[in-house]
Amino acid sequence: MFRLCTALLLALTATACVDDATASDSQATTSARGSGEHRPPPPQQAFDACASSAAGDACAFDIDSHHITGTCRQGPDASKPLACAPDQPPPPPQASLDACANSAAGDACAFDIDSHHVTGTCRQPDPSKPLGCAP
Repeated sequence: MFRLCTALLLALTATACVDDATASDSQATTSARGSGEHRPPPPQQAFDACASSAAGDACAFDIDSHHITGTCRQGPDASKPLACAPDQPPPPPQASLDACANSAAGDACAFDIDSHHVTGTCRQPDPSKPLGCAP
C-alpha cells in the first residue's frame, strides 16, 4: 500500500509539473514546484506503460495488485522517457488524513503505514477534500 500511494503521488507530481498551463493546478503543487525539492521518479511500470507511445496517449499499468489507467506525459526533465500519469488518484490512506486533522495547509506532518514512517506536508489539492499528509 505504501509503495502504491507513494508511486501515485509521485506520478501525479510529475504530471502537475507538465501541466503548467492547466487551470486545475493546485496551489500546493505550485508551491512544491517552486521550492526546488527533489522528487523521485515514477515507478518503472509507469515508464514501461508508455515505452512505445506518444505524449497524450492512453496508458495503463498494474502495481501492487491495482490497475491504474492514465495518460502518457513528459515529466519536468525532457530527457527522460514518457511516463503514465494516473487519471484519478486513489484516496489517501486514513493515516495521511489523520496526520493533518488538526493542521493547516503547509504544516509539517508524519504518519506510519506498512512499517514505513512518512514525513511530509499537509496539502489539499482539491478544496472539496480534507487535508492529507503528502510526502
